[in-house]
Amino acid sequence: MSFFLFKSILAYIFLLAAIIAVITMLSLMGKAERKVSAQLLRKIHRVAGFVFTGLFLLISYFCLKYWAMVGDQISIRAVLHAVLSFALIIILILKLSIVQFYKKFLKFIPAMGMIVFVLSFMVFSTSAGFFFLRTLAKLCIKGTQKKVLPSSKVNASLVTMQTRKKTNMGQA
Repeated sequence: MSFFLFKSILAYIFLLAAIIAVITMLSLMGKAERKVSAQLLRKIHRVAGFVFTGLFLLISYFCLKYWAMVGDQISIRAVLHAVLSFALIIILILKLSIVQFYKKFLKFIPAMGMIVFVLSFMVFSTSAGFFFLRTLAKLCIKGTQKKVLPSSKVNASLVTMQTRKKTNMGQA
């Protein structure tokens, strides 16, 4: 299994934990009539949060290790991914600090939870989501493509077509 596939699978579980945490809190805070008890929803939210945080730390470790190996030769997409990840770390630490120590700011927690989810989705999209879409595109193209021309032959064909077009335009 490749390194990127392993990280992407972990990222899907990471996103699933984020979705579960959001749904449980939306159900807890937004529904007057619940089919599940508030205590169970809080417990599910907490477990999903622990899974989310644990996977976030593990994936971050792998990403930092990869970044150290690659050095300055990193794509713009990867830089955006890192910036979003750092923003996620800051908001997550702030959210957990408020829940644990600064109870007077609890009114901001629902908005911060939504920000954590949106940042998580963006971090996922710029890495694992991109990896799986690119892999899927390669598989789809591989199945439908008969013969691929080397780029030099494609360029030669384009030049020939452009030359013919100019010649035909001169005759008309």
